[in-house]
Amino acid sequence: MTVADNVSTRLLIADDNLQNRKFMGEICSTFGWAYDFAEDGVECVSAIEKDRAKYSVILMDIHMPNKSGVEAAAEIRDAKADPPKNIPIIAISADDSLTNRRACDGAGIDHFMEKPVDIMKLKALVETLI
Repeated sequence: MTVADNVSTRLLIADDNLQNRKFMGEICSTFGWAYDFAEDGVECVSAIEKDRAKYSVILMDIHMPNKSGVEAAAEIRDAKADPPKNIPIIAISADDSLTNRRACDGAGIDHFMEKPVDIMKLKALVETLI
């Protein structure tokens, strides 16, 4: 799903839960951000590889099938080109354990937000990154 292509800010929402994707898409639409969805880490990495400069920010769920958000982030960070390896990644997860946060840090994830997402904090964070 994609909103208007004339919007300069485009986010990639990577989450395996349909309801979470819809919610994050509504947030993006509210703030005028275009977006695309990836249903798992494999689709996320594929979307980034397909068009390295397309996305301003990645909103990444951590626990996804096929390839976790941590694995996908590490793969993006290992890219040879900028972008994609410099695209800001925001982890969004209900699992805010110290182990999970350390894994995010180790994978090169820039920021961590807990679910349920504070919409205004997300807006402020994304605006600092774009």
